[in-house]
Amino acid sequence: MELLERGLGVLVRDLWVAARPFSLSLALYATSVPLALALREGVLPGGRPGQGLLRAILVTLAGLAVQAATNLINDYFESGIKGAPEAKRKYRFLGRDRGVFEILVFLLALACFGFTALAGIYLVLTVTPALLWIGALGLVGGYCYTGEPVVYKRFGLGAVLSFALLGPLMNYGAWLGVGGAPSWRPVLVSLPVSLLIPAMMLSNEIRDVERDAELGIRTLTVRIGRTAGQALYDGLLVLTFGLAAALVPLGLAPATTLVSWAALPLALRARVQVAGRRRDAIPATNLLHLVFGALYIGGLLW
Repeated sequence: MELLERGLGVLVRDLWVAARPFSLSLALYATSVPLALALREGVLPGGRPGQGLLRAILVTLAGLAVQAATNLINDYFESGIKGAPEAKRKYRFLGRDRGVFEILVFLLALACFGFTALAGIYLVLTVTPALLWIGALGLVGGYCYTGEPVVYKRFGLGAVLSFALLGPLMNYGAWLGVGGAPSWRPVLVSLPVSLLIPAMMLSNEIRDVERDAELGIRTLTVRIGRTAGQALYDGLLVLTFGLAAALVPLGLAPATTLVSWAALPLALRARVQVAGRRRDAIPATNLLHLVFGALYIGGLLW
């Protein structure tokens, strides 16, 4: 077969790269913050031995799978697949001529969505039916980010809905998935980390605003202008650290989460790089998310 000419290991590597594994920290943190809160509040480890652990594993894997699927769908419909082998032959697939590897990427995305759906069905049946609508919104939202025919990114909603789907929706779903009672607290406690998700999206939009405008890609920054986009980015950073501090006196988060303020120098550095539209602006914001999130989760577990 054409796909196996370079070896099975190379094929697996190419598919792994297409899933953008380094970006999966978004989903990992989106589930880890409410799980850490659940541990702190005694929701985990749960009743029967191993029950809470199984639920936590399923919640985490489902979150990772749905984001991987979204990344793969994005590659298939919009971004192109970096490092993909050149197709020797094209096939008509979903109205376009596609190589075998591209088709495999799309099918892998569907498989990831399918795994998330199966994990969700188990949790719906064993924990709470409320997870049904949360899971359905997550699956539809993940596909429609750049999947035809909706592509809500074209309407300037990429940053907004990425926050909603990988933020409050996934936070609340993870909390309910491990047996937590309905409450706004896990969503509020997760907000400082969640707000860095649209900041990451904006760092990309701000850098590429002219190119996107020329290509007719109407991102939020293209619609509101680079100055307003930068102001929104700055506001998200302020809100991130401000909320991390405010949640403590409100009694919603422990004082140990204030250790996340140690990431402030990274925020200032990222802000300078995004404003200067430097090439490393996006990695700088990603690093901020990684470090801030790790410190914040550590504070919850402390």
